[in-house]
Parts: sequence; structure tokens; C-alpha cells
Amino acid sequence: MGGGRWAQGIAALAVLISPQYLYCGNVLTTGFEPFWTVCAFILVLMLNGCTPKLWLLFGAAAGLGLLNKHSMLFWGFGLAVGLLLTARPLLMSKWMWMGGALAGLVFLPNFIWEKQHHWVTLTALDQMRQFNREPFSAAAFWMTNVIINHPFTAPIWLARLWFFLFDRRGRSYRTLGIAFLVVAVLLAVMNGKAYYLGGAYPAVLAGGAVMAGIWAERWRWTWQKATVTAVLAVAGVAWMPLSLPILPLPEFVRFNRVMEFYERRTEKSDVGQEIPTVFGNMLGHEEPAKAVAGLYFSIPESERRNTAIYGNTYAQAATIDYYGPGLGLPKAISGHQTYGLWGPRDYTGETVILVGISKQDAEEGFASVEVGAAVKVPYAPPWLNGQILLGQTKLRRHSDRALGERTLRA
Repeated sequence: MGGGRWAQGIAALAVLISPQYLYCGNVLTTGFEPFWTVCAFILVLMLNGCTPKLWLLFGAAAGLGLLNKHSMLFWGFGLAVGLLLTARPLLMSKWMWMGGALAGLVFLPNFIWEKQHHWVTLTALDQMRQFNREPFSAAAFWMTNVIINHPFTAPIWLARLWFFLFDRRGRSYRTLGIAFLVVAVLLAVMNGKAYYLGGAYPAVLAGGAVMAGIWAERWRWTWQKATVTAVLAVAGVAWMPLSLPILPLPEFVRFNRVMEFYERRTEKSDVGQEIPTVFGNMLGHEEPAKAVAGLYFSIPESERRNTAIYGNTYAQAATIDYYGPGLGLPKAISGHQTYGLWGPRDYTGETVILVGISKQDAEEGFASVEVGAAVKVPYAPPWLNGQILLGQTKLRRHSDRALGERTLRA
């Protein structure tokens, strides 16, 4: 987009210190969306006059982006609106339609899977909207975006608005500015999570850095450029422990208290959470699996064959499935997220090891419930700590298999 070396360096530095990109580079998570950037780059090449045949490459990247995450549709819609308003001939090219067809072909296997599974993603999103999400104000949406992209980079991506929408040299790339605004408004109106917009920031940070480079050239900045670079670098290093687990845990707890970016929570079990959940979730997964294994093999062999291991969430069930084979445990079951697609497997429900269920809730579905083990992992979140229960539908005089089956179905 015409940026010199300093603008390129500032754009790269702004992406490098962004907490959300540091986190996505460290944790396999749903926020990882590099294909937005790939598509934006290909589009800039075409806006600069390169062959419209690049729409085929754009389509392949968009198709992979859809396989990675369906929110690629938001970016595609935003770019389509931007092209419609600023570069209609490029949008009407036959190569664009061929690229769109290629994107659909790449995405087709997932589309077929969704149809075969009754559009399960739409069902999950609807349930999240109904049961799991508090209303998220537009102000909170933007404030969170400022934080997760690092507050010190906010002037850069705000400068991109001027570059894309008002500056003469950014007029050719106005499509990107419009696309960003369209997607941001859509997500804010739809109560989307702030990080859903994360894929769009590399493109807008690039535009903002180019604008900063234009101002530096116009006003003959010298020491100002060095100051901006140094401030971004120092601020990035200062915030980095909040995104990467680079400090020993005791030191990180003290650092986190100083930064005041968490609200300490204490469950009824007195298990405090002193570090953010994103780091706490990295700790102690093997401990619950070992505790479950100890309880599982304490059950008489005649009952053990029909004993199910139930995780209240997919994370708890996955902990068992990850460490379980090495401990001799069977597959876990859960009703949470896509674990529900696998159902109760072949378990009868007569005996169930319960992970993440309170004793009070368990007693509603089982004839007898006893505490089989307890887990306490320092710094881990509450869901990794607590009691592991053994629930049985076996009554004093007989075994009620039907009750067990109904419990598992529920």
C-alpha cells in the first residue's frame, strides 16, 4: 500500500505485540484466523492492478478460511460491500465468480457434514445466544478490542480510518476500511465476542502504519519515529506475560495482581483462582485423570465393565480421553458441545464416575452418590479441582438398569 520501511516495521511490531495474536500463537483456539489476512493481501494485489485471475487464489484461501472457521463469511461479506461501493468492476469480473465457486468447492465437505448433522453449528450458536451469553454493549465490544489488540496500538488502527476513508493515497484501498466497519458493526449488533474481529486487524494495522509513515514524511519526523518504535516495543514486552506463560507461577501471580487484569474468584470449595483462566486451563489436567483412574480400578471388576466416566463439560471429558489410554481408562461421555453427538456409548448407567458434578445435582439422578476422590491443583481453575463422585442407580434390593439408561440419556 505504499508504506516505507518504517511503516512496514511499525505494522509488523503492532501485530507482534498484540495480546490476541500472542495468545493465538501459543494456544490452539478458535480465534486463529490467518486466512482473513491472506485474502486481504490478495485483494490489495488486485487493487494495485494485478491480474484478476488472482480471484482463484482468493477463492482457495477463502474456502480454507471457511473450513477453519465459519466467521470467514463475515469478512467475505464486508469485502463484498466494500468492493460494491468502491471497485465494482473488480467485483463483476468473471474470475471473481470462478473464485467464489472454488471457495464453495473447498468448503463443500463441511457443508455436507453440517447438513448430515442437522446444522449443528447453527444450533450451538443459538443455544449460546439463549443461555450462555450476557448482552454485550457496543462500548464494551470496542473497549475489549482496544485491550486485546494492546492499547498502545489503538492510535495505529484508528489512523487507518483516515487513511482508507479520507486520505488521497489510501483511496485505492478504501474497500478494506469499509469491510472493517461493516464487520465490526455486524458483530457489535449481533452481540458477537470481541475477538471475532481479530482476523481483520492485520490489514487495518497495515493501513494505519502507512498513514503514520505519510505523516512522518510530511512533518519530517526523525526522533519521533524512534520514540514511537521504542514505546511500542517496551509496552509490548511489559504486557507480554499476560499473553504468554513466560513467568514462573508465583512471580506471575504477583505480576497479575499489579496489572489488576483479573477478578479473583473463590468457589464454595475454597479453591481460589489466582491466575487468568486462559493460563489456569493449562495446569493440572493429569491430576483429575489419575484420581478417576484410582477410583475406577477400586470398583469390583464385575461392575467396572459397565462403569461410565462422565465429564460435565467437554474439557473434563477430553481430559479423561487424553490421559485415559495411558491409565487404562475407557472413553468418557458428556452431553456438552459435540460430545453429545456420541451419546452414552454402550454404558448402562448403573455405575457412573462423575467429574465436575456437585453432589447435590448428582443425587437427583442416582440412587446413591458417594465421594470417591478429591483433586486440588494449585493455580488451576475450579473446574479442574473438586470432588469426583461415584453415582449408582443400583438400589438396595435390585439393579435398575432402566433408570441408569434414562439418567445417561438425560
